[in-house]
Amino acid sequence: GAERLKPGGYDVVVDAEWAGIIAHECFGHGMETDLYVRERALSRLYLGKQIASDIVNLFDDPSLIKESGGFFFDDEGALSSSTHIIKNGILMRGLTDLASAHKLHLAPSANGRRESFARKAYARMTNTFFAGGGSSVSPAPRRSRTGPPC
Repeated sequence: GAERLKPGGYDVVVDAEWAGIIAHECFGHGMETDLYVRERALSRLYLGKQIASDIVNLFDDPSLIKESGGFFFDDEGALSSSTHIIKNGILMRGLTDLASAHKLHLAPSANGRRESFARKAYARMTNTFFAGGGSSVSPAPRRSRTGPPC
């Protein structure tokens, strides 16, 4: 029976489980750059822009071997490493496979994943998460945002 939310910016405070779901659904899928190549990701329009509070840092890190999305090398042979997607609230970059990295003139991010050896690799997230911080839950001063609402 709740009213529909109006589009816009909202302050959000969640626990770790929900933060992971938000990282995955709201940001992870939209940062897979094979969608940039096909012009199906709005996030490409916000690269280099402030889209969140300056306390927000988002990573994708397949080198976390003990996590469910961890691996040493992606399916195209790239050594796994951490990718800083949102840095201090600024949208920095997307996740690439080799083809999208080449077409978009980006450094590869070791996110080439494929269903089997017979299939093409696509840029797919691995362990996507918000970094912990030292902020309290007290309200921060409101600022205007340039990014899309999630």
